[in-house]
Amino acid sequence: MERVLLITPSSNTFYTLAAPLGQAYVAAELEGYEVYGIDINVYRYELGMKMAKIYEVIEKIIEVYEIQYVGISILEETWKEAIELAQICKRWGCIVWAGGIMPTMFPDDIPFIFDYILRGDTEKEVGKLLRSLDDNQDIRDIVGISYQRENRWEHNGLAVEPNCKNGVMPKREVFEKFHFGYKYNTARMITSRGCVYRCSFCTNRRVKSNFCRRNTEDIVNEISILIEKENIKQIIFSDDQFLGTNKEEYEEAYYIVRSIKDKLIKENVRLNFQVRADHLLRCKEKRPELFEMLTEISLAYKDENLEAHKRIYGRAMRGVGIDIGIEAFSDSTLKYFQKDVTSKMNRECLNILKDSKIDVGVYMILYTPVVKIEEIIYELQCYYKYYIKNGYESILLFSNLFKPLVPYKGTKIYDELLKNNKLIYEHYYNFEDDRVALFYIFMENEIIRICERVKNVDEMYEVILNVALYCRDIKIERNSILKRVICDYDNSNLIERIYNQYFS
Repeated sequence: MERVLLITPSSNTFYTLAAPLGQAYVAAELEGYEVYGIDINVYRYELGMKMAKIYEVIEKIIEVYEIQYVGISILEETWKEAIELAQICKRWGCIVWAGGIMPTMFPDDIPFIFDYILRGDTEKEVGKLLRSLDDNQDIRDIVGISYQRENRWEHNGLAVEPNCKNGVMPKREVFEKFHFGYKYNTARMITSRGCVYRCSFCTNRRVKSNFCRRNTEDIVNEISILIEKENIKQIIFSDDQFLGTNKEEYEEAYYIVRSIKDKLIKENVRLNFQVRADHLLRCKEKRPELFEMLTEISLAYKDENLEAHKRIYGRAMRGVGIDIGIEAFSDSTLKYFQKDVTSKMNRECLNILKDSKIDVGVYMILYTPVVKIEEIIYELQCYYKYYIKNGYESILLFSNLFKPLVPYKGTKIYDELLKNNKLIYEHYYNFEDDRVALFYIFMENEIIRICERVKNVDEMYEVILNVALYCRDIKIERNSILKRVICDYDNSNLIERIYNQYFS
């Protein structure tokens, strides 16, 4: 039996450890193969391995288990790591394919160290490819595949469109063998696919992505398996927007929660999902019973890591978590993001949820190329007033606010920065407002020390706000060295000069 290794490179430190869903779906379609999976996030963040050691372990696995086929899932931030992994695999004669969002959007950019590219939702096509290779059959009729021909990539048809994978159960167990005893206690799953919005910072603009809902029977069945057989204690719906976009889809979300409520409560399993502020407001108006059920699930939950969560969040974890893509409280920034929501919606959403007994997480992007220091001050004030003071006391949560926009290739913002010659090292940029550059340098270098020194979140807010006000009012010369600051800067000489000049 041929052996297949599916590798998911490490994304970032904020990754929630759960079996990679895309690769688990690939494994489910590889009937007749011995399939193994490796999640490098587990190696890095749970097992504490350095990348050199990780590469060494993977190479040994390929050698000892005589792996023939390797599939590597690629995001833009894992590009270099994926190429390094492919080179290791090729040294041992493996046939390697690339899948994921980057190969789907930019297949011609994939280096020829990869033998094939699978574009889109191509789980079934992976199986067709491997069986064709085993039987020496022609692969040119497999839709969504790309192969090498005369020093270029030949693409068979368009990328396979996203689908809800009804009737298919992802094989998360393929990640057990090579994780050295580590067991996931969180699982990601889908209840829907697709997003109808076209935010300027999102690569969704480049793919056809209509909203479709998965069969509720499949959803309930998968949750039962996760809880009863895999001992999962938290389930995350990895949907772009769980609630959907209209009244009919709100009804479907209501029915899903109603179908799983008793099981979640009985087994003390936490539920987390992501929504948009506008649809949360509309859904709460159309279907208030949904939020009553979510509150019931949340209140019934018993936090099994109470002391740790008290230290981090200031209170116990609740049984339901809703993450909201706030992005900003400033209407000018929301317009720049083409988010199709208003700051008023964001504020109303957080105010409605503050008494719900549900954990609320917010995603925000503080730094952009065009943001002004006055807007950052406003964002700080709103974040403190409408989020931190509405039930969270965590210094850690406040410190995680300071994230720069990453202009991923394929987004509208990336295209505009590239067109105007404002991209630096592919993904970085200068700040148009030098005062923002000054604030950025200070916060990037002092945020950890601020966290260590302050006693509570109120004191932290005062310190950070005062720094922002200082940056707003300072006089900056026309040809300031701050014009050289980019949104991911580690030039220690420049930082030292800025500190000496502005913070002495």
